[in-house]
Amino acid sequence: MALAERMISSETTLDDDLDNHRVDHNSIDAEISALYEIKDIRNELNLLRRFLETQAEVVDQFSQMFWPGLDDECRERAQRTPKDHRDGFKQDCGLHSLIERINKMDGDAGRIQDGLQYLVELKESQGSLSEAQYARSLNNFIMLFTVVTIVFTPLSFMTSLFAVPIDAFTFNNQGNLFFGWQWIKSRMVIGEVTF
Repeated sequence: MALAERMISSETTLDDDLDNHRVDHNSIDAEISALYEIKDIRNELNLLRRFLETQAEVVDQFSQMFWPGLDDECRERAQRTPKDHRDGFKQDCGLHSLIERINKMDGDAGRIQDGLQYLVELKESQGSLSEAQYARSLNNFIMLFTVVTIVFTPLSFMTSLFAVPIDAFTFNNQGNLFFGWQWIKSRMVIGEVTF
């Protein structure tokens, strides 16, 4: 009885959480925990089913020994046959109804397990989508950084080139450094190509 109550309380709690939207959409810990519990419940149900099936075989063998098969003679005398006694005894034991109940509970647990598995997959998909959106925003920052680098690296090269005190630079008649547009343009192109 406690097994059925645990199964019903797990299902009720999950339904309440879903109805009240109290489920954290970024965490699947509760669902994973519930999946482990459902698997444990299903294992216990399988153990109970195997036990009851073994007991049903014992009851069947007992009824075969206690009421041996003289069915044809009893039918001729219109009496209750040993098969009738065996079937009544098996029904009175109630093992088959218990096995049916366990099969029904296992089916219910299987449906709950499938629902939880689907919910976990949905949350994992949502998490993947969130990570993809975050990666896209990071890509935008990297693109901005790349553009800034493309623009400022050649400018940085040119400023360091002009800061070098070299006598090979051209001077005008007053003795000041003079850079013609052709000279600057060629250095800018060289700077862009090398970087």
